[in-house]
Amino acid sequence: MSPAHLDRSPNRSGALGAACLALLLCGSGAGPSALGAAVGVGLTPVHTTRVADPKLNGGGVEVSFVLSPPGVSERVIVEALNPHGVVVCTVADAQMTGSVDPIEVFWDGQSGQGRFLDTGDYQVRVRLASGAAADLVAPVSLVRLGVCEIEALASGVGELGAPDDEFQLVYFKKGGVLYKYYATPAIHEYVSIAQPGEVSDLDLDNGEPRPPVALHAATDEPVLSGTAYETRSYNYPLCYVMGAQPRLEFTFGASSTDAGGAPQGVGYPVDGIDLRLVVTGGTGAWKPQSDAVTPGGQAVFVGPKLPGFLARRDRQLTFAYEYSSDGGATWHRVIGTHGSEHRFYTTLGAPNFTTAEGGQQYAGPWVEVIDYVTGWSEALGLGAADAKGVMEAGIRGFFGQQGAVPTSVEGVIYDAYPQGGDGGANHYFINQQHRIDLSALFDSHANGVYVNCSDCAGSTSTMLAMMGVEDLQLVHLGFMQLRAIWGIGTSGYTTNLWGNGHAFSYHKIITRDAGVHVSDACMWVDEDGNPNSTPGVPGFNDDRPWDGQPSGYNTLSSYNNTSQSLQDLPKIR
Repeated sequence: MSPAHLDRSPNRSGALGAACLALLLCGSGAGPSALGAAVGVGLTPVHTTRVADPKLNGGGVEVSFVLSPPGVSERVIVEALNPHGVVVCTVADAQMTGSVDPIEVFWDGQSGQGRFLDTGDYQVRVRLASGAAADLVAPVSLVRLGVCEIEALASGVGELGAPDDEFQLVYFKKGGVLYKYYATPAIHEYVSIAQPGEVSDLDLDNGEPRPPVALHAATDEPVLSGTAYETRSYNYPLCYVMGAQPRLEFTFGASSTDAGGAPQGVGYPVDGIDLRLVVTGGTGAWKPQSDAVTPGGQAVFVGPKLPGFLARRDRQLTFAYEYSSDGGATWHRVIGTHGSEHRFYTTLGAPNFTTAEGGQQYAGPWVEVIDYVTGWSEALGLGAADAKGVMEAGIRGFFGQQGAVPTSVEGVIYDAYPQGGDGGANHYFINQQHRIDLSALFDSHANGVYVNCSDCAGSTSTMLAMMGVEDLQLVHLGFMQLRAIWGIGTSGYTTNLWGNGHAFSYHKIITRDAGVHVSDACMWVDEDGNPNSTPGVPGFNDDRPWDGQPSGYNTLSSYNNTSQSLQDLPKIR
C-alpha cells in the first residue's frame, strides 16, 4: 500500500501547522493500548499516544493499527471523541488496504474546525464503515505542558564549601537616561508568565501558546516596561566560571487558556500516568537531578561543560516530555517539543571589587564588561584561559587598533593637544573620590571622547577584577621622560606627545602582583630595538615585567628610573 496523506486543518505556524489528518505506513510502535477483535476482516491495535499536548511544536496523537487480511479494502474512519462521546474531529475517513504493516494516523489534537480542544480526557476510535470488525477505542489525555521560569544555579561546588561559580550580571543604565544599576534576578533569569490582566501563564488570551522570550541582547540596560523594570517577560544572560557545568532549575506552568479565551487547567496529573522532562541542546547531554513534571513544580538539570576559557555562547535548549503508565518501567514520548535560547558567559572566577563598598553595581560582573572582554579574547584569537590570558584580552582589547579589534574601547582618544585634547586631564577618574565612572565611559564616552592614564587604569583594573583576576591594584608612577610611545586612539608612535614636549608628570598603570609585572592599556611601548625613535613595533603592555631586563616596562617607557607606589582598586559608578 502506498502512503496517503489527508489534510484539512488550517494553516498554522511551526508545529501547529501539522495536519489534522495524516495517514501513512509505519513500523511497529509500542505495545497495544486499545481493545479490539479480528474475525475475518479485522482491526488490531498497535499503539495510541496516551498523553498529548497539541500546543507543542509538532504536538499531537499517533494512532497505529493493522487492517487485515492483507489486500482487503475497507473504508476506515478514525475519530476523536470528547468525554461525552461526541465526535470532535474526524481524523481520517478513507479507503484503506490491509497489510501486515501497521497503518499510522496522526491527529494534531484539534477540533474538526481547527481549534485547540480543552485539556482533559478524550478517546480515539478506529472503526470500519462496513461494521465488519469491532471498533478500536483508546483513551487520550490532552494536557498543557511548558516551562515558564528558568533559574541558573551554581554547579554544586559552592554547596560543598567552595566559592559559588554562577553569578548575577549587572546593567548600568535605565531608560537611556539614568545610571541605575540593575542586577539580574538571583532567581528566574528567564521568565515567561502572564502580564497583569492576562488569563494564564502558558498561553496567550486567544488560546495560542505563549511564544518563548527572546534573548535580551542589550548590554547596558535591562528589560523595561515603560519606565519600570519588566518582571514577567525577560531572558537575561547567564554567567559561570569557565569550565563549569551549568545547573538550571525549570519551573512548569500551572495555568492555560482555552480556544475561547477562558482559563482552564493544564489537564494533568493524569491518573496512573507519570510525566518527566527531557532537556537537550548545546554540546552534550543534560542530565537530570530531578525530572518529574507537576503543575507549578520544578525539575533540575546539569548541562555539558562550558568552554574552559573566556567565551560567550548562545545555546538553544529543547524541552521534550515523556510519559509512563507502568510506574517508570517504560517511557513513551509526548509528541512535540518547545524550547528557549540562552546566552552563557564564562569568566575566570568570582568578581573582585574594592573593599567596603556596596550597591547594585557590586552585585556581579557588568554585562557590558563581560561582553567586551570575552569578545576581545575571541576576536584576537587568544582563548584566554588563565589570569595572564584574561589580562592580555582586556588590555589589548581596550586599546584596540589591531586586527579584528580595529578601534579603542568606545572609540576613545588619548587626551593630548595634537589630538585635540586639553592636555592629559581626567575625564572619567575622580581622584578625590578614588572612583572610576565606568558607566559614563560605556555610555558612548558620555564625558567626552578623550581619556588619560587614570581613566584607562581605573577602567581596566575594574573590568579585569570583575572578570575574576585577583590582587589587582593601581600603580601610581612618578615623573617619566618618555621614549617612543603609541597613545590609545592615536594614529601611531610619537616622540612628541604634547606637540611641545614628551614627558609625564605622573602616570597610572595596573598590576596583579604588587608591581613585579605591570599592564597599561593607555599606551604601547616600542619593541623594534630602538625605543627612542619612530616608527615603532607594538609592545603590548599586558603583564610586562617592570624592570630587570631590556623588555621591561621601566626600560622601554622612559629614560629615567621611574618611581612607583601601589593603590587600591577604585570605586565604580
